[in-house]
Amino acid sequence: MDSLSVLLQAFGRGDRAAEEVLAARLHGELRLLAQGQLRDGLGRGSIEPTGLAHEAWLKLRAREGLAFGDRRAFFSFAAKAMRSILVDRARAAASLRRGGDRLRVGVHELRADEPLEVDLLDLEEALGRLAALDPESAELVELRFYGGLSHPEIAEHTGMSLRQVERRWRFARAWLHSALGERDGR
Repeated sequence: MDSLSVLLQAFGRGDRAAEEVLAARLHGELRLLAQGQLRDGLGRGSIEPTGLAHEAWLKLRAREGLAFGDRRAFFSFAAKAMRSILVDRARAAASLRRGGDRLRVGVHELRADEPLEVDLLDLEEALGRLAALDPESAELVELRFYGGLSHPEIAEHTGMSLRQVERRWRFARAWLHSALGERDGR
């Protein structure tokens, strides 16, 4: 077991010394993950990458007893924390405006020719519907959009073959494009 896995497990048990070492060691990677999400349009303008990384760290820190078996499990949970933060911010902004001018994001992964401009809350709602229909495909989308993982990394993380990941990705991408296009009247 590598030293990072040992630190992650100690962190999950509430070891504050491990937390300090991890904070220093992983902050840059969390910031890069946040920067990638914001660059891809998810939550752009609502928060800076450093702020998103910091909020995600606070969420992770509050989850004592949560076991992180390895680096991928940690970053998978970090991606979910960032997703939650971005969705909560979008909901708060939408409620303040009572539905007007909701946050729109360009999802580059859904269309090859141009990004599909979607509302972040519409994306969240569509992901929820996809999860009810096909939980594995929804997890794949989450790992790709919010976790920034490549197809080979997703295959390794989930235990699926690369072909299965690519097949599910094609399905999920088409399904989301259709579901989100319906929201915009396309």
